[in-house]
Amino acid sequence: ENAKPLPLAVLNTISTYKDSIQSLYDTGYPKGVQTGLPSLDRLISFNPSNLYVVTGYPSHGKSELVDEI
Repeated sequence: ENAKPLPLAVLNTISTYKDSIQSLYDTGYPKGVQTGLPSLDRLISFNPSNLYVVTGYPSHGKSELVDEI
């Protein structure tokens, strides 16, 4: 009952992101901070301004991974 409709002008469409998506396709994702783990660095790089969430089953190495990085 307290919810209010969001004006459609606030919503973005895919065309809003077309240029940045095309740039990522053309040049790839910018390299960020390397982990020092070559097998992981081939898959991902970390940008210090992003928030990363590591999830998984209990006792399957999440803390070990984060400690290593």
